[in-house]
Amino acid sequence: MKKSIFLLMLVSLFTGRAKAQVLLKLYNDTLYNYEYAGGDEFNAPKLDETYWLNGLGWTRVLMSQDLSFNPNNVVQKDGLIRFIAKKQDSLYTLGVYEMDSALIKRKNLSLDSNRFLVNYSAGCIISKAKMHYGLYELRFKVEEGRGVWPAFWFYGGNENEEIDGFELKGEKRKQIHVDTHCPMGCDRGYTDKFSFSKNWGGWLPVKEPLDDAFNLMHLEWEAEQINWYFNGYPLAYFKGRFPNPMNLYLNTSVAKDGEAFKPGPDQNTRWPNTYSVDYIRIWKANKMNDTIQLKPGALDDTDTVYTNTPAKKKGLTYKKSEFSASKAFVYLCLDSLNTLTIKLSGKLNQGKSSIRLHGEKTDVTWSDFSKPNKIEIKPGEKLLRLEIMDGKKKYSKYLRLTF
Repeated sequence: MKKSIFLLMLVSLFTGRAKAQVLLKLYNDTLYNYEYAGGDEFNAPKLDETYWLNGLGWTRVLMSQDLSFNPNNVVQKDGLIRFIAKKQDSLYTLGVYEMDSALIKRKNLSLDSNRFLVNYSAGCIISKAKMHYGLYELRFKVEEGRGVWPAFWFYGGNENEEIDGFELKGEKRKQIHVDTHCPMGCDRGYTDKFSFSKNWGGWLPVKEPLDDAFNLMHLEWEAEQINWYFNGYPLAYFKGRFPNPMNLYLNTSVAKDGEAFKPGPDQNTRWPNTYSVDYIRIWKANKMNDTIQLKPGALDDTDTVYTNTPAKKKGLTYKKSEFSASKAFVYLCLDSLNTLTIKLSGKLNQGKSSIRLHGEKTDVTWSDFSKPNKIEIKPGEKLLRLEIMDGKKKYSKYLRLTF
């Protein structure tokens, strides 16, 4: 990728899985095509257990967090999947593989018949197939609450090998945590302004509370680097290799005072607490094509405009030289009534940029990116030219309409 200017997504959705057409990425002066390669819209009445495992996988109980993962805490309804954290005391008889020997020794615990009481429960799903290079798009919403810990991440079973799309805390309402974990360490070559070694990853600020509205996170996993985008805006950049495929995790959790991602809940934390996901979409690079096919479909969040943006664009996690050309995501959706909706996620130069669609019977130019634009396609129109002006630069593609 190296210097993306923007990504253009053309999406045709039906119930259940998304039936996508193509995704276009502008790299330097060229648009490269991507195709929909999997994911879930969570529109079915229940979780697709041929695609997902409902649970943590290797254990029910995290002893150090006083937490259990319960399949009943994953609820799919009304086009969303909800991961619910609860204040819920439960007594479990643990298998040998579930025993945290280090915690037992550190806390000097004595368990009666391997029984252990946990104070909280949460929900988690894991993709049964392992994922690899591609662009991952997640639409999500969280709720406020100290100690609650939603996440979107990748782990393949190899020790200390992990990619964190994000980790959130209910009390850090305007912050997103991104990180990577490598078998030999991920922090080599990262230094601060005084040339001292510095750990990569950490908390990145955003301008509005994450619990106010739905937001988009994109993670682009490439052979030599990983890029994070928040609502279409560049958020983080990591230079490094993750050559092994990994499973995709979506879950909520509960932190604990003195343990990972402290602090834990307090008396003001409201229960239950819900982390909602609208969809996860996976895109893979494809060969270039000057003309792309656009078929009618229904895009579920076409009218949503994302206003939340990163509040800081510098530091080890950003790398200005890589993101200086990145601008936005632009969505096009053609419905069966000859209406084409254009939506922007991210930023083109307002007042200096425009999007134009023109053909034999249609000629519309759009420069107000603060809201979606709906364009009526004239009957009989089959081929449109898409032109995007960004300052003095011009980028174009042909759209072939098939009704």
